[in-house]
Parts: sequence; structure tokens; C-alpha cells
Amino acid sequence: MATVRITDEDWRLCADCHARRTWAEKDWPARHGPTRRRAVVTGSAGMVVGTFTVERRLMDALGVTVAVNDFGHLASLTRRGHPNHLATIAADGNALGAFFAGARAAISARADQGEATGTDRTALRTLSCDVAETTWQALLAATTEVYELDDEHLPVIPHILGGDDVLVSVTADRAWRFVRRLLAAFAGDAVTSRLAAAATLLELQPPTLSVGVVISHASLPFGQQVTLSAALLEQAKQAVGGHGFSVAWLDTTAEGVSPLRHRRPLTEPELSAWAPGLDALAGLLASTREALRREIATGDAGHAQQRLKARLRRHEPEVAKAVSTFLNGTGPNLLQAWKAEECVRVLSAGLSLARWW
Repeated sequence: MATVRITDEDWRLCADCHARRTWAEKDWPARHGPTRRRAVVTGSAGMVVGTFTVERRLMDALGVTVAVNDFGHLASLTRRGHPNHLATIAADGNALGAFFAGARAAISARADQGEATGTDRTALRTLSCDVAETTWQALLAATTEVYELDDEHLPVIPHILGGDDVLVSVTADRAWRFVRRLLAAFAGDAVTSRLAAAATLLELQPPTLSVGVVISHASLPFGQQVTLSAALLEQAKQAVGGHGFSVAWLDTTAEGVSPLRHRRPLTEPELSAWAPGLDALAGLLASTREALRREIATGDAGHAQQRLKARLRRHEPEVAKAVSTFLNGTGPNLLQAWKAEECVRVLSAGLSLARWW
């Protein structure tokens, strides 16, 4: 916390929150208002000049000089679809408590047997830092993935980065690229390996990450976006029981503002397996995908199946091919067996994902 002078009153604010406000002695309050330009914060360590700490780290890493002004500005950077949608993404590590407990138990057991080394103890002491560094590197990798060379602004607003917790906003059309890269980087690919290396040294399975994604109009209150993303994150975590990478999502414009109970979160391997089929569905016209969604939007899976078959027979060959490509990529013999409930459930989820894929 830092005590900051704002229009003749002292407020107790963290440096990050205050850095959203441009503040300078000479022309305050003429420049009053939340911004992401340079700000001066007075704290115990003296004067600090910057913006949101995480935002500034990302901008420096990518060589970006300008951040977006607000959610509407962020949504306007969307290059596909309506330029007024964004995604709120919440991510959290799974079973970190059990992971740290396992690390302590492993070192204790080695010590009892006289086998603990200085390297082991160092690994245990730095484990929290390794988790935080892995999360930061994953966030940086995901942001790099969605940043285009001709972007004039950072297409991500990082709200929270702490330990294994992440909360960001990103343009809707880049949300799934961001999520897939975030999961892959946290898993310990070529970009991130410190946590995986420490886990290997301690003979433990490294932690995993779950994600909740809310895609909405930029005007949806931020508090509601955060609440929904937290609920979806909890769904994703429960789906893997703390042992796997997973994602749950909701498109509020098309699906309402309550998480869908019938939708099962996806594991990261499932999302990767779906990718080629999602590419095919995303290649269809938005109006065609919406027509397909309406055909299967019924409580009777058997009826929905028949309506879907009839529509595919009427449609042009590329539409049937795209649907077949997706369904064949989501499970063995799914299209051939054509199990009504599973087919409708999977295709409904695929059409939802494809909207901003």
C-alpha cells in the first residue's frame, strides 16, 4: 500500500491501482481521470514512475509503448466479428497446496534417510518463486502469441498476476489463441521449464492450470465478467479434480449470463484434438453456424439429430464436410455411430467455440 495525494485527500491505494490514474503536481486535477499513461506513486520506497506493474512488464517485453484506454478501446481492436466484444480470462493452478505439501514431505523423507542435498533444500525454498515465474512466463507467452506486429496497442489488459493466479481481458477474436498458449506454456514447453525442473528434482508431478473464459459485449459490467469467469474457472477445476489442464467457457451474447450446466469443460488434450475441426467450423459463414446451432437447440437429442441430418443433406457440400470434419475429430467413430446425445452435445460446444475461434 502507498499513501497517494489525490485532489487534496489522502487515499490508501496500492501502487498498481493508483497507476491507472495520471497524476502530476503541476496540472492536477486538469488531467483527472483513470488512464494508463505514466503516473507517479509515492510509497515507502520513494517515487515510482510507471503504469500497471504487470502491464508495464508486458509492454516492455514486447516493445509496445501504448496501452488501451478502457474496455471499449480494447474491444475495438477486434479484427474479426463485431469490434465490441472482449474476453475475460481467469486462470489458477490446480492443487498447489498438495504440491507444496508433497515437496515438503519429499525433502523430509530424504532428510530422514540422510539423502537430502543442498540442491533439494534450495529447490524447496524457491518453489513459490518458480510457480510465480512460470505463471509470468506463461502470461508473457500467451500475450506474445496474440500480439500482432502491426498492433499499435497492447491487446491485453492484465488485471491480476500473483503466484499462480491470472486475470486478464483480451480481444474476443484472440481469446482462444491466448488460452491455448497460456496452457501450453504453463505445462512446461520450451518457454517455461523452471517449475517442471524443480518438480522433477523433487520427484513430483508439476502443477496444472485451469481456465475460465467469459466472452461478452464490452458493456457487460466488469464485476459480472469477473464473477462469471470465477464460476467457470471452478467448473474447469472440478472437471479435472486438480490433476490436468482444463477450460470452461461461456459466450454471454449467444448463451446468456449463466454458466451452462449441461456443458462439460474441456481438457487441454481435448481442445487440441478439436482444433482442426474447429478450424473447419470457423471457416463457415457466421449465419450458417447460427442456422446449425438453431437446428440442434432442442431438448430432444433424437429430434435434434434428425433435424441436423436433414439440414446437412440440404446444405452445400462444404458445410457437411466442415461438420463431419469436426465430429470425426472429437472422438472415435462419433460420426459413424452418430450417437444422438453425444453428437448434439459436442457439436453445440464446437459451434460455441467456433464463433470466436
